[in-house]
Amino acid sequence: MSGLLAVVAVDRRRPVTRVELEEAVEAFSAVVPDTKVVAEHGNDLVRAALLTGQPAGETTGLLGAGDSWHLVAGTAFDRDGSPPQAGTPLSALDGQFAAVSFDATRGRITAATDPLGMTPLFVARRGGRAYVSTSSIALARIVGARPERQALQAFLLSGFHFGAGCHWQGVTRLDPGHAARFGPDGERLECYWRPELDDAVARLPFRRAVDHAIDVAVESYRVRLTGLGETWVDLTGGYDSRLLALLLRRAGVDVRANTRHTTNPADVQIAEQVAARLGIRWQPCPLPREWPDLLPRELATSLAWGDANLEVLQLSRVLWVHRRLAHQLPGLLSAGGGEHLQYAAWKSEFTRAGRSTTVHLDDWIDMRMLKPVDRSVLRGDPVPAVREDYRARLSRWIEPYSDEVNTTQLDMLYAYKSTGHFGAYRAADEAFLRTLVPLYFRDVFTTAVSTDFRYRNNHRLMRHMVQRLDPSVAALPTTRGGPAQPWGLSNLHRFLPYYAQLGRKAVTKLSGKLLDRPLLLARAGFAWSASAHTSVLGALAASGAFRPDDLRSASLYEPRRLRDLLDAATRPGFGQHPLLGRVITVELALRAARAALD
Repeated sequence: MSGLLAVVAVDRRRPVTRVELEEAVEAFSAVVPDTKVVAEHGNDLVRAALLTGQPAGETTGLLGAGDSWHLVAGTAFDRDGSPPQAGTPLSALDGQFAAVSFDATRGRITAATDPLGMTPLFVARRGGRAYVSTSSIALARIVGARPERQALQAFLLSGFHFGAGCHWQGVTRLDPGHAARFGPDGERLECYWRPELDDAVARLPFRRAVDHAIDVAVESYRVRLTGLGETWVDLTGGYDSRLLALLLRRAGVDVRANTRHTTNPADVQIAEQVAARLGIRWQPCPLPREWPDLLPRELATSLAWGDANLEVLQLSRVLWVHRRLAHQLPGLLSAGGGEHLQYAAWKSEFTRAGRSTTVHLDDWIDMRMLKPVDRSVLRGDPVPAVREDYRARLSRWIEPYSDEVNTTQLDMLYAYKSTGHFGAYRAADEAFLRTLVPLYFRDVFTTAVSTDFRYRNNHRLMRHMVQRLDPSVAALPTTRGGPAQPWGLSNLHRFLPYYAQLGRKAVTKLSGKLLDRPLLLARAGFAWSASAHTSVLGALAASGAFRPDDLRSASLYEPRRLRDLLDAATRPGFGQHPLLGRVITVELALRAARAALD
């Protein structure tokens, strides 16, 4: 429920004034509606503010106010699970947070993001000042940053930014576990934490590995989460949320489950059964019948809190639900990161997984990063340049792990990519809820990626974890096909749908790479999609924010193809929902930042 903003004196000869912070807060508030300052601190070297959306709720806030202090957005934990003190070193912190701190003894300002980068924090510079914020759009507006064409093209192709990626020139996101330090001797960027493998975990036999993974997660959640009070937990028909709910129950965390309606009705049906077996309260979260009429009014909030790093049409559905959940309970636990307890990260290696230290990055980029969209809408062919940029950045990130087997390197890449997915959604949720992603706590993540990759193939580790936690919950079906229990002669027939889904997805991914036209692509949509698109496009056109011939982002598109896309979006059977949402998001972001492409 918080955003962060700070003005830092890079040129220490010029004190930071209160007026400078007020002007920055005004720009932030112009981008992020319905925010107010709930904590503020500073001096001549740095002035910082914590801003909250509505409804106002608990935040970590200002710690150790006085000569030395931390201002924290999100939720940070010390080693013992308590809130950190002003003198707590970054290397001891866990959770998902962004922080600005001042060390009076050293005269040093630090801006940092959490160990796994699940909270975005951006830095930009202008006129001897460094501006720090959780909102890149606000920083772009403050410093007058121009949009970065290739970054916008990457977003249109993938639907997210990861790591240091950003829409704006001169605005940089801090990488996971990194801090920007500003002191009397200048400024520097430092990595304060990077995941390291636990060799003892890697050597565990399978049964002990299952027990160890359960024990680490349960203890981690007992220490950090039992004091939060009753908290929402997302529950779907898959593996990850089911396992998280079981671990939370074993840890004694008081949870209530919710399930958003998706294009797969089985999600709601299965989640209700799982909640009943778990013995926890559960509520479905359908959208109202009048959703197409409501959607245009939700775009401003989704753009602001998603920071244009998530497409606004889909994000609006999520935030509408979360606003209503916040009226009942203030916190949410998400199951993001469960992929590291299975084999999602290295599917692109096929039979090469675990056999060498070579990572086939082009395959991973094509099958994990670039999504199947109608590229004819985009002017020119941005794919080669975007792919090359991705390759360079991903290579740098896994270079410290280059001697490890390729499955380990890809685990690290998946977590890095997830800064733009689970991290982006977690940050957007701060509009209404205190949201945490417990599977990305440091100890849980380290245990997962240290576990022998062979144990994690085909959900084997997860199935055995679920089975040991509650066999009756394991026996229930999943939306992935088959139950969440281990294989056996008596249930082998139940897994045929699981392998059918794997085969279909493999055909879709490979055909998309080889033919540039994915086969067997599932084109699911909601029955109300066409009317929702009509409502949104009509409202945007009426407000002057979206006329195809007068877009600030017009040079990104082939004009005729863009008009065809917009016309098709209002008819049933439209299959390019994500691309439409990204096109709208890019245009609204440029307008919010008062910027335009040439």
